Order: sequence, then structure tokens, then C-alpha cells
Amino acid sequence: MDREKGVGSGIVTISPFTMNTPTSSVLPTPALTDEATLDAALDCLLETLPVDMQGKHPPKTLYQILLWAASRHDSVNHAAEVLEEAPSANDIRYHLSKFDEIPVLETQLNQALQSRLPKDIINHRHRLAIDLHLIPYYGKPTEQNAPYLYRSAAKAGTTTFFAYATIYVIRAHQRVTLALHAIVRGETMVATITYLLAQLSDIQVKIKRLYLDRGFYSVPVIRWLKALNIPFLMPAIIRGKKGGPVHYAKGAKAIILTTPSKVVSMVVSPARCQWCVATTRAKAANVASAMYCL
Repeated sequence: MDREKGVGSGIVTISPFTMNTPTSSVLPTPALTDEATLDAALDCLLETLPVDMQGKHPPKTLYQILLWAASRHDSVNHAAEVLEEAPSANDIRYHLSKFDEIPVLETQLNQALQSRLPKDIINHRHRLAIDLHLIPYYGKPTEQNAPYLYRSAAKAGTTTFFAYATIYVIRAHQRVTLALHAIVRGETMVATITYLLAQLSDIQVKIKRLYLDRGFYSVPVIRWLKALNIPFLMPAIIRGKKGGPVHYAKGAKAIILTTPSKVVSMVVSPARCQWCVATTRAKAANVASAMYCL
């Protein structure tokens, strides 16, 4: 991108370059530009996450800076330093602190995620995935964030994290996030999954198959999904040397595959990210299904 320049009225201008999108002589594809993407994101945020800002800088400036930093995996501090006429990092954090009600913010973010979904996602059946995300937390918990601190195995020098889960559509090797949920301390994985699935009702998205990461592997989750008659796929954590997943898992990774009409099958992954299905009737049957690679 070009070097960012500040202009009047406190707006930080981000000058994007045009993405070269190949066109087809059969089905012409409209060119997608960074500027159009930025404008769409800004319109969505201003519409669904209003924030009161007095003085020189309007809410649009705040969201421009946040999008600039997020798109570069950068910090707010650095964004405030390199963007001309931008507010200070302390000012940005002050305005962000106004979003102090996590349940309200979560509702607003989910409205934003679902406000501009493609038509071929709404009211259709899809392969969906649920991921668990852990953000390392350091320091002394405050009264405000203590309920949202999650304990897990040590990572990045801490065992305390902010945890949230997302549910998204898998289409043409791309993902479209439909909803997110901040996990409250003591919340069960069953409750987390139930909340995310409930977010699909307004957009009438139905589940063809559900993929979950290993953080959801537990007996209550498996029983709950089977009770809901939802086909699902998840990595199985191998414990012990006999029985359970070990009986069928012949590769480095194992996952549990269930369908509404069949008992639990074990699926193991050979090389090159293809899945080898091993059922109770044919343990070593190598069926390359090229399912979603977890």
C-alpha cells in the first residue's frame, strides 16, 4: 500500500492498491479492490458498532486505524505512530474501553458478521466448522475481565487465556465466519456449541456436517451432537494404549466420524492430508475421501 496520509477533518486516509483479479471470457468477475473492501468494512462497523467520540476524530477514524492494524497483524501503538494525524494510542484504547459490556459487544459483532452474508449461504445447507481460539493473558485479572479468563495447557508462557469460539462455513476452500462467542469461566463445551448453533437460526443455515477442533473432544460433546443427530468430525485425543480410538487409529492422527445412521467410525490420516477410513467392519480399508483437513 502507499504511505498513509492524513487529511482534514481528522480522517486517516488509507490508500489501497487495486487487486488484479483474473477475468473469465465466459463468466466475467468484477474486480475486487482494497478500497471497496475497506469501505464495506467501515460501513458495516459504523452501522453495527456505534461509539460516541467527541472532538477532532470521528468514529470512522477509530475503525480505519483498527482495520489498518488488523490487516497487518500490527499493534494499535504502531498504527498510531505511523499514521499521520491519527489519535494517540492512549486515546484509541480509551475509546475501545467504552465497549465494556462483553455480551452486548458480542451481539453487535454477530450482527455485523451476518449483516452482509452472500445469498448462497443464507437458507442453505453447508459444511460448518467450530474452532476454539486462545489469546494469552498476562498480568493481574480485573473485575471486568476475570469472568472471561480461561485456564488451559501452558502456551506462550502462560496458562491463562481469553477464549472465544467461532463457527464458519467451508466453501471452495474458503471460510466465512457466521458467529463468535466469548467463553465465560466455567462454561462447558456443550454450552459453547449450543450457543453457536443457535446463532444459525436467524440466517436459516443448516448443517451438512460439523467439524470441530480437538479442544471440543469430550464424551459430553460427542453425546450431545449424537443426540442432536448432527454428523460431525473431530480429532480424537488418544489416551491409554488399549481400546477406544487406539483400537482403530493406525496413523499419527485419529478423528471420530459419526453419521445419523451409523455407529461411530474411526478415521485415520495417512500422508498428504487424505483421510483413510477404518470402520468396525474394515479396519484397514483405505478410502481416500479428501475430507476437510483438520
